[in-house]
Parts: sequence; C-alpha cells; structure tokens
Amino acid sequence: MQQIHNNLIVLNVGDVPTEEMVNSCLSIYLDGSMSINDGLDWTQKFINGLSNLCNPQTGDERYKKFRFLVYNPRYKPQNPTPDLKNPEFVNVNDWKLNAMTQAHACFFNFLKKSQSPAPLFSLGILCGHLSCGNPNKTIIRCPIEYAQYSTVKYYCSKYGIPCFNSNLNVKSAMETFFQLNETFNNTMKMSLGNN
Repeated sequence: MQQIHNNLIVLNVGDVPTEEMVNSCLSIYLDGSMSINDGLDWTQKFINGLSNLCNPQTGDERYKKFRFLVYNPRYKPQNPTPDLKNPEFVNVNDWKLNAMTQAHACFFNFLKKSQSPAPLFSLGILCGHLSCGNPNKTIIRCPIEYAQYSTVKYYCSKYGIPCFNSNLNVKSAMETFFQLNETFNNTMKMSLGNN
C-alpha cells in the first residue's frame, strides 16, 4: 500500500483496503496491458496524473476535495506459471476479481503493441458483471492499432461502455467518470451541496 498524500491511496496486489478506505474513498480499478517486460508503466502515469489532480494543496479544485483509492494490479510475479496449483496465480486472480467488483470505477488501457490476452479475459469478466449492474462503471482506452481492437469495440458497444481510441489523459478520464458513474456523480453533487 502506498499513501501518496491525504487524498490518494494506492493498493497493489495482495493489499486489502480497510473499512475506512472503502467507506471514505472513491475507488478506481486499473486494468489493461500490463507486461512488465514492455517498459511502459501506464499505471504509474495514471497514478501520477491522479495525484496531481487531487493533491490537497495544488490540485484541481474539482478533485482535491475527494479521496481516491486506486487498485493497481501491475506487479512482477515470483512464479509466473498460470496454473491452479500455483497459489500465487490463484491469489493474484482472486485479488483482481475482488478489486474489480469492489471498485466504484474501472479504467482499462489497451496498448497498441500489446499481445497479451489477459486484459481481454478481465474485460469479459467485467462485462459479465456489468450485465447485471452498472455499465457506467467502466471506461476504456483502446487504440485502433491494438490487435484485438474489434473484440474490445464489440464489448464496449454491447454493454454501452465508453471507448476512446486516442490518448485519453487522466483528467479526461476523471471527467468521464464523474459524468457517467452514479457513485462519482452523487459524491460530486453532495460535495458541491456542502460548499
């Protein structure tokens, strides 16, 4: 767990939020292309951008009054074997599923050169969960050049998930969450009503 500042906490694989975190923070689950070997850590860029937006001293007025909890599934496995007999594999996937379902919002980022099928599985699971819940929980960034763009676009169309195929920055992502997501939207209204 990393407490970036008073308004931002990042949970990594294996970290469990306290009840206070769950009750007092808007939570975002990050997923998508996450190869440790590609040298691109988009999750850290997202976290840095969100940190700047919600920084209590220097952040954007619209966001610095909120506390955020980010579930970051990016990690380097000790044993990368995808096997049900591998406890690390099982624990990581359990953590991801729990984080994905507990989070108020999910942000998927598919990198154009990624070949990993794992984010597509996560997206499929999330879509299954969304079919009985709130499709406004998720936004996706997926460039047209991504090898499985059509698959991602299909899921987005089927479940009404916003899909951006350009560089979507953190501020734009947060604006979209606050516009579409009921939990974020209600929190914003309550905050504005208290001022």
